Order: sequence, then structure tokens, then C-alpha cells
Amino acid sequence: MGRKLPRRSLEITNDVSIPLIREAGRFKITYDMSLADTFVCAAASLLSATVVTADGEMLPIDELDFFYFRPPKEKKNKLKPDVQTISAERDQAIQALAEANRRIALLEAR
Repeated sequence: MGRKLPRRSLEITNDVSIPLIREAGRFKITYDMSLADTFVCAAASLLSATVVTADGEMLPIDELDFFYFRPPKEKKNKLKPDVQTISAERDQAIQALAEANRRIALLEAR
């Protein structure tokens, strides 16, 4: 948090690709975050970029590099508690993701 923002170019993209959607889905299933934040994290993950934010609600994730303009709020558990403890919910999420992948494959085949 005390580091300087890296001096790199800013990349703006409006390309919502299938890999971006899949990565956003992975973040949504795994972490307790808003849908918009899942796309920010997915883009950062795919581009190997730093997430730059002033949103104190957006908590750091170990797999990504974050730069905060103001410190994030304290929250003890970043992972959704049910992801690891309730297998039925996890199975439903896996089935929904499999169905989404099936539909994406059908669209790509057209």
C-alpha cells in the first residue's frame, strides 16, 4: 500500500471475450465480490495487470497485484464460506458453469 503506482500504459478495452467471461465466472464462484469487480479482476488476471482502485470494498486477492488509492476495509474472510463447506452449492455452481460452457461452445460452432 505504500508503493508507488507502476509507470505503465493504461489499456482500455471493450472486448468482452469468452476467456474474460470464464475468468470472471471463476472469480464470482470463488470470491465474495460484486459482478463488476469480477470483470476487473478477470481482466487484470488475463492481462497480467495491476488492479488500481479507490474502492475500499474491493478486497485484495493473493493471486493479483493491487494498488489502492485508499486502504481497503478490513474483512476477515475473502472466500465465500459456503464454497468449501456446502458441497451442494458448489455442485450447483459447477453444473451452471458446465451449462454456460456448453452454450458458449454452441455459439462458437455457429
